[in-house]
Amino acid sequence: MRSKDNYLSHLSSLKINGVLHRSEDAILLQLMTRKVQNMTVQKDKEFNLLSSIIAALTPVKLTVDALCRKDANLLTADASLTFMLNTLSQQKSTIALELLEALKSRILLRRTELSQILQYLQKGSQDVVEVFKRISKFTIIKKIVSLTKRLTHENLEDTEDMEVVQETSLPIYFQISNETILESDKVNVNALKRKLQAAIDETLNTSPVPAFKKIPSLEQKIKDEITFFEKTGTKGTYLQNVYDFLMTIVPTSVESERAFSAAGYICTKIRSSLDDETIDCLCFLRAYFNKQNASY
Repeated sequence: MRSKDNYLSHLSSLKINGVLHRSEDAILLQLMTRKVQNMTVQKDKEFNLLSSIIAALTPVKLTVDALCRKDANLLTADASLTFMLNTLSQQKSTIALELLEALKSRILLRRTELSQILQYLQKGSQDVVEVFKRISKFTIIKKIVSLTKRLTHENLEDTEDMEVVQETSLPIYFQISNETILESDKVNVNALKRKLQAAIDETLNTSPVPAFKKIPSLEQKIKDEITFFEKTGTKGTYLQNVYDFLMTIVPTSVESERAFSAAGYICTKIRSSLDDETIDCLCFLRAYFNKQNASY
């Protein structure tokens, strides 16, 4: 029974990070020592195949680890995926090329336009040599406008093509009370009113300030900010808000799945019957014993 357990444990150790990383002589020595039956290894062919598998899976494993980091975002995700695809494309093995095409088609299906927009806001332009599909500048502007409206929680469509009337263009009329005028002066009141209004109208008509002024639309403001950003590298208010928002998006759902997994240990019928102090003690003990087991 013990020899069977040793045999199974030996097979389980044949992983990428296990015995396969040793030299060929060490692997052959392990197989000869264990006397594994019905396992013939053709030195050149089999070890070349194993080396190709390891070489192809190593960048994939590193990329998955990078995507699952807590500080990962869409920028680091694109950098990791680009590194993985470039590394696989440099390999000449059949398995690496097949894996490259499969991963590329899968990534293109799952990758959203938000990643490309964030890349544009980070660099100010799109890469000439891009592993992934590029989107047009018109699409980038439309998406930024849509995100800005969502972030501001306002209906900015109503402000487009709005005309603002200058205060100086409004007609002004003075009302003079007849009660303060003597009986002998009532005859001249209407004439004075007309002269005063004529003087006011003349002043307003000669004003150099235009009577109407259009407020630029949100899309025009964002276009102006993009033009300024491409020339100087400085983001305006709208572009900075969209950039900060996109930087908070995580590339995977690993953290969410960890939260749900952790909640499965707590949100049970037993949990509802325990008080907070007991739960605190249990969580502390669980973390303590997990740390102790990890140290052995």
